Amino acid sequence: MRVFREVRVAHGDRKAMVLGGSGLVGYQVARKLALNTQLEVMVIVARWRGETDQAVADLKAEFPRLDVRGYHGDIFLPGEPVPAGKDAPSHAGSDTEFRRRLFEDVYTDFETAYKDAMLVRLLSAERPDVIVDCVNTATGISYQDVFTTCLAVRADLDKGPGSAESLRENVERLMVSLSIPQLILRIRLLYRSLAESGARLYLKVGTTGTGGMGLNIPYRVGTWKLCGPLSPPP
Repeated sequence: MRVFREVRVAHGDRKAMVLGGSGLVGYQVARKLALNTQLEVMVIVARWRGETDQAVADLKAEFPRLDVRGYHGDIFLPGEPVPAGKDAPSHAGSDTEFRRRLFEDVYTDFETAYKDAMLVRLLSAERPDVIVDCVNTATGISYQDVFTTCLAVRADLDKGPGSAESLRENVERLMVSLSIPQLILRIRLLYRSLAESGARLYLKVGTTGTGGMGLNIPYRVGTWKLCGPLSPPP
């Protein structure tokens, strides 16, 4: 037996933010909110500019009374959210600098991570009453080939002292690819930013996929392109 629970938007809520609002699930959530509530402002957040612009344009056309805003960018990373209709700035710096910055965020310097996190900046700028999170968080973090990096670390260890620099690089890459520390950081960032922004409701929409399942199975349409064929058991 399935049990459905209705989450109501209160009469005093005027602004909603839909994370992943350009996706199949997120866009329908945004439409339902626009149809069935008295919200005044809808904020759509998505990964890429093209899909963000399209979602914002479609919602504005269907709901002209609604103030529809959009931002694009990777909410799992530090950076400034980019408004719909504008290109994201190019990122300067090397892969090594970026990797070490992520290491600091995940393991050592939470205050800097909090100050610079894109999601925190979004919530601080818009201060929505309601956030519906339709991003597949597990998949976003899981597509980081931990297994190959582990093999690279072992190969460096087998080579001995002559591979010290390569070993350091691969160990750093491995540590910033581990999913549990990243998930802990995301929850800490989210918990504090929700409290400081004054949000009344945060709703996480769960989806199934290879990230959420934790298995290398071509479960969803298009996922097989990332995973490749399932190998037979030995």
